[in-house]
Amino acid sequence: MSLNKIPEIIQELKSGRIDAAIIEDTVAKGYVDANSDLKFTVIENTELAGSAIAFPKGSDLVGDFNKVLAEMKEDGTMDELVKKWFEN
Repeated sequence: MSLNKIPEIIQELKSGRIDAAIIEDTVAKGYVDANSDLKFTVIENTELAGSAIAFPKGSDLVGDFNKVLAEMKEDGTMDELVKKWFEN
């Protein structure tokens, strides 16, 4: 599924049609501040840009997501993806 507008993504998340979304961290914070049923985790970045992933509050997926994210950082997969998608 391809969603292009953040309000659509948030609606899909809140309705349970998607489990998570990756959006810019300051945008995610605004939506989380306005929607007490959402929670976000910042994906650390050493560059100026940032990203975040939002899960419904209490989601069982957060632990698994954080585990895989840590593995990707440790084995270099995250660095490869950053180079592929965010570096010129």
